[in-house]
Formats: sequence, structure tokens, C-alpha cells
Amino acid sequence: MRKIVLLSIVSFVCVLLIMPAQARVSKKSYKKALKKVTRKEAVYQRDDFHANIVWAATHQTPEYLQSKTDYIAKIYDLTPQEKQEILDKQNKAFAQQVSFFVSFYSYDRNTTNLSVKDNKWKLYLHTGAQKIEPSSIRVKEKLTPIEKVLFPYVDHWSKAYYVTFPIESLQVPFTLEIRSPEGNSELRWKK
Repeated sequence: MRKIVLLSIVSFVCVLLIMPAQARVSKKSYKKALKKVTRKEAVYQRDDFHANIVWAATHQTPEYLQSKTDYIAKIYDLTPQEKQEILDKQNKAFAQQVSFFVSFYSYDRNTTNLSVKDNKWKLYLHTGAQKIEPSSIRVKEKLTPIEKVLFPYVDHWSKAYYVTFPIESLQVPFTLEIRSPEGNSELRWKK
């Protein structure tokens, strides 16, 4: 009887020790996937070192969406069916378009809303010989708690956007470019 109780306690402790390790592995694999599809850059003024542009973009690839879904499922302990529903919803939302999650900050906060049509900031995608304007730019006024975890590079000074371009696939390398009278910046994906 004592052996069974002791064995049960040891088994329970092992399960408790293994579970946090599995969560760390999941977080680590998500961060690796995020790093692979995310580019960042900052452009500063020479005179006073104010940031003209601080931005980052995450390309919503099918591999990234899978990793993102795995991480969400791990965080919320979802069933395989719930996980598949999230993955299907994401794949449907990002299918037949090239999509990015973009965080953007500029020193002149009055003109940083990229979703406004006549904004001084213009966003383009360069792929092959094409220069493509976004088909949609949807501003995220407030990130959800899970978005804050998924996109840790967004700070309280930046605005976040979901940006889509009207093409189904990209030729690698490709560039996401932002331009204005205040400065220009490019984020490049080579692989």
C-alpha cells in the first residue's frame, strides 16, 4: 500500500514538472516561428534623435498561422476540435491574399493612422517587378490579451493594423515599404 501511495505521489510530481516544460517548449517554438516571419526597423532624425518611424510587420504565412494556433491552443488548453476551428478560421481569413500584422509608430502621432485614405504615410508591397498598394488596412484600436502575447513588439505608443494585399502569393525576396515626407523605411524578406 505504501508503495502505491509513494508511486502515485512521484507520478503526480513528475506530471507537475513536465507540464511547465511543455508550455515553455510551445512558447519557444512560437517565438522561433514569429522571429522567422517578422521584420523590424527604426528611423531616427539626425537633429534630435526623435523616432520618425518605428515599425514591425509579421507576414501571416500558413506555417506561422499553424504555430500561432498551436500556441493559442496550448495557452487555453483547447480540444483538437477547437484548435482546428481556430486554424480553419485563420486560414480562411488570410487565404487568397498576402497578409501582415503591422505595428507602426511615428513621432507625429496626429498622422500615424495608416488606415486613413489620405494619410501622409503610404504603404507598399514590392514583389518581383510589382509595386502593390494594400487592398485593406484595418486598425486595431485595442489589442486583445492574446494579441498582446502573440505580438510582443507592439507597445503602447504604436498602433496595430492588419494589412492585406490583393495577390495570392509572393515572389521571394519581397519588401514591405512605408514612405512619407518625414522618412522612408523598408522591411525585407529574403527567404
